[in-house]
This record gives sequence, C-alpha cells and structure tokens, in this order.
Amino acid sequence: MAGIDRAFIFNMEIIGAFSIATNKVCFLPKGIDKKTKEFFKEILEVEVDETTIAESNLIGIFVAFNEKGILLPWNSTKEERDKMTSYFENVEVLKSKYNVLGNLISCNSNGAVLHINFNEEEINIIKETLKVKNISFLPKGENYLASFLYVNDKGFLASNYFSEKALEIFKNTFNTNGDYGSVNRGSKIIKLGLICNNKGGIVGGLTTGVEIGKIDQIFFGKNS
Repeated sequence: MAGIDRAFIFNMEIIGAFSIATNKVCFLPKGIDKKTKEFFKEILEVEVDETTIAESNLIGIFVAFNEKGILLPWNSTKEERDKMTSYFENVEVLKSKYNVLGNLISCNSNGAVLHINFNEEEINIIKETLKVKNISFLPKGENYLASFLYVNDKGFLASNYFSEKALEIFKNTFNTNGDYGSVNRGSKIIKLGLICNNKGGIVGGLTTGVEIGKIDQIFFGKNS
C-alpha cells in the first residue's frame, strides 16, 4: 500500500473538489500536469484519467459515486458520460434541479445518505444506480452538506458539525466505522480535502500530521 501523502491541484489544497478516486480509476481535470498525474497514480495505484464534469474542472463537486456506479448531473455532456462507462458498471444522469451532486449525496457501496429531500423518482434512481441497500437522511434540524463528510467502503471521516445521532446514522447506513476529524489545518469541509481508495490516500497540502494520523487510522487501520 502506498500510504497517504499531501498534494495541491492548481496550487490549491481543495484536492477533493478537482478529483475522485475508486479502486479502478482516479479522475483529474483536463490539462493537469504530468507530474501531478504520476503522483496520484503512484499513491492510489490505479489508472489516472482526465475529464471534466458539466464542462467544469470541479469533478468532485458534481458527481456522487461508489464502486458500483456513478451519478452525473443533468448538465453533464455526452462525452463525459461515455468516458464514465469505461470505469463504472452503472452510469446515470440524475435529472434533478440540483447539479452539485457531490455536495448532496454521501455514499459507499452499502448505502447513501441524502442531504436534501430528493423526490421519490430521484431516490429510486440513486438507489438503483449505486446499487445500495440503505438510504438515509440526516436527523431533523441538521442541514449540513455532504461536503462535510468523506466516506468509502473502509470508513468515514465527518466534521464535528454533525451530531452523535448523525454519526450513528452514518455507521448504520454505510455499514462501516468512522469518527470526527478535519483536513487542511482544521477545515471542516472534509470532502474537499481528501480522496482515497483501498491502496492509498491523498490529502490537501495543508493537512497536518495529526489529521493524517486520524485518516490513516480510519481508512487503513493504522494507529498514529
């Protein structure tokens, strides 16, 4: 396993806004420099491909995905959709009035937490595309976006904005363990500062050693 390391994309620490990773592929923005591509490939030990979503470099903002499928926004292009079919078994456009799906859906291969009230048809599309058994919502009164949570099949890292009740929902929905944490020197917008798969992880370039230790413990079972 390649471990966890720090990176910047376009000289910014919000790497999760510009990238996503599964156990098959890492997507980076079109035109990214070769050195950055090679670095991500080395750490995550997967193929690295370039794309846009909705003709934007903000890949992580616009998609919701797990190892089984990916949801694209209504304003994604045919070229973008076709590219996803090479890496995901299920690719679907969610024809919702919302397009920043990465801010609204938290998911892994077991379940999804919806951070807004999607309608019944949209919920069915989410469930079918991601092939998840569990669909949950945040506790009443908690309106925090998916940006404040990072989850994959290994675990989850959540901002302390979420209540203990929310953490229990995460554990039950995702069928995995997790804890509170932060990235990029205390940033609570965790999803924008972290991507990882089963092989390794990359965090925003301002992330501290203590923060990396917590991430290592949750996603790779290592104690700092």
